[in-house]
Amino acid sequence: MTSTRTNSYSHSMKNIAGFVCFVIIFPAVCSSIWGQDTEKKNEFPYTLSVTNGAGFLYGQAEEIVYEAEDIFLSQLLWDIKPLFYYEAAVEFSRRDLYEKVGFFADFSLKLGFPGVSGGMEDRDWLRADNALTHFSYSDNYTDGAMFFDFSLGVSIPLDSVVMFKLYAGLSWMHFKWTGRDGYAQYAGKTGTDYNIWDESLPQIPFSGPVIGYSQDWLFFYPGISLSIPVVKWFSTNLFFNLGPFAFGADRDDHFLTNTEYNDYVRWSLYLEPGGALLFTLSENFEITLHASYRCIGVNHGDTYERKTGSNKSGDYLLWPDSAGMAFRAVNAGLLFTVRFL
Repeated sequence: MTSTRTNSYSHSMKNIAGFVCFVIIFPAVCSSIWGQDTEKKNEFPYTLSVTNGAGFLYGQAEEIVYEAEDIFLSQLLWDIKPLFYYEAAVEFSRRDLYEKVGFFADFSLKLGFPGVSGGMEDRDWLRADNALTHFSYSDNYTDGAMFFDFSLGVSIPLDSVVMFKLYAGLSWMHFKWTGRDGYAQYAGKTGTDYNIWDESLPQIPFSGPVIGYSQDWLFFYPGISLSIPVVKWFSTNLFFNLGPFAFGADRDDHFLTNTEYNDYVRWSLYLEPGGALLFTLSENFEITLHASYRCIGVNHGDTYERKTGSNKSGDYLLWPDSAGMAFRAVNAGLLFTVRFL
């Protein structure tokens, strides 16, 4: 099993190297082709841009079971440390954004590469006094990740010195992880109550898949950005997105207990500040270094539980207002943009 997993991971790394080579070479070739025709400039004021690039996320996703308001019964932390991805994007906007007011629309797709992305920690507080009783750790394998981002807005230049963008956005994120191997430390019982957990408890080893987890987010937001040209070929960009319109859904499969949990949360707060450095190498070719911090806060929701495996009944048990979800990650990457019109 270990050899197969290693070969699969090596194959994934070769694919990453192939993507990186494509991302670097393809835009440069296109730029040299279209750059030869600069004298035949299209008078149409709008242009279509195509972007390829790669980046990574570094952060954590959180799954919570509440016993009561702000009192944890269980918490699972899924590492994203790191998750590498490939990105492709298309944008329609004014050719010269600093000339006059214009409209823009952009769409991007990111695909995460599978592989180990840190660990998964699972904690339970089952005592009457809410002290910690259970802890387990497993390796976190990213089975898949996908992100869609779409925004539509208006660009507003001010005396060709700075430019503001006002926009509305829609985003969807999907993650699928599996916790494999690892160990557990469970406090025993004295009478009817659990003992308190401590790190000296014996470690019970796990082998193979322990927990499967998927997390999805859909959110709407308004945003604003500020672009400042420093010199002819270099500019900076700052942006900020904020909105209480994040909807989350997850599925948690506990393979050792044959139990499935489905959680749904609404009206979580989303915020994302970020910035970018833009290098304009020609009229048709641009390189961008970007970084941002995306955070979706914890909010309460409902949990639906059912038994799986040979004891499955097919019936869901509702636990209202007991679910919680959150997401926090730094996003950074390198993008190559070619303009076609």
